[in-house]
Amino acid sequence: EFLFRVERDLGDTGAAAPVWTPSDLERHVLHAVREYSNYHPVAMQSLVATVTDSWDLSISALAGVVLIEWVEWPIDKYPPVMVPFLRHGTTLKLTTDKTPDATNARVYWWAAHVVDELGSTVEYRHEDLIAAGAAAYALEELAVQLTGDVAVDPHAVERYRSMAAARRMDFRRDLLRLTRAHAVKTSKLYTTETLRPDRETTDWGP
Repeated sequence: EFLFRVERDLGDTGAAAPVWTPSDLERHVLHAVREYSNYHPVAMQSLVATVTDSWDLSISALAGVVLIEWVEWPIDKYPPVMVPFLRHGTTLKLTTDKTPDATNARVYWWAAHVVDELGSTVEYRHEDLIAAGAAAYALEELAVQLTGDVAVDPHAVERYRSMAAARRMDFRRDLLRLTRAHAVKTSKLYTTETLRPDRETTDWGP
C-alpha cells in the first residue's frame, strides 16, 4: 500500500522500467516513518521491575524508544508519584531518596512507529504524508546519483534536486503542523515526590 502511494506520487507506476525498485522505495518509506515518529510517536506505558537497593532501572526491553516521558514509582498511588530520573542509554537513574525494592515501576514512553510485512502502526489518515516524505527522499537520492553523469542532462538533475527540496520542505511543514494539532495537554497532581527540572524531557535520540 505504501509503495503504491509513493510510486503514484513519483509518477512511476506501470512503467516497463521503473526508476525506483521496490527495495529502494521501502528504504525511503522507512526513512519517512522514522522522521514521522519524531513528531508523532506512539504513546506507550510498560511495567519495569526495579532492582533491590539499586536506583538503576533498565529499559533495554522497550523497543523503539523515542522518548521516556515519566516514571511512576511506587505505582497505583493517588495522586500518582512521578520519580525524577536521568537517562544513560538504556538505563534510567532514579533520583529519589526512596530505596527501590524490586517492585514494579510504570514507565510512560513514546515509541517509534513500525511498518513491516505484518502491518503498520501509522494512522491511516497519515499514510499519504508518509508517502509524500518517502517520495521526497527518493527524488533527493536520485539527484545525488545522477550528479556528474555525463549521459544525463544537468538541467534534469537540477529539476530533481529542486523537486526534492520543495517536497522535503512540505513534509517538514506538515509534520510540524501535525505536532501542533496533536499536542498532548495533561494536568496531573503529584505527591511531594515531584518532578525536578533535571528530569529528561528532550531525549529524542534512538
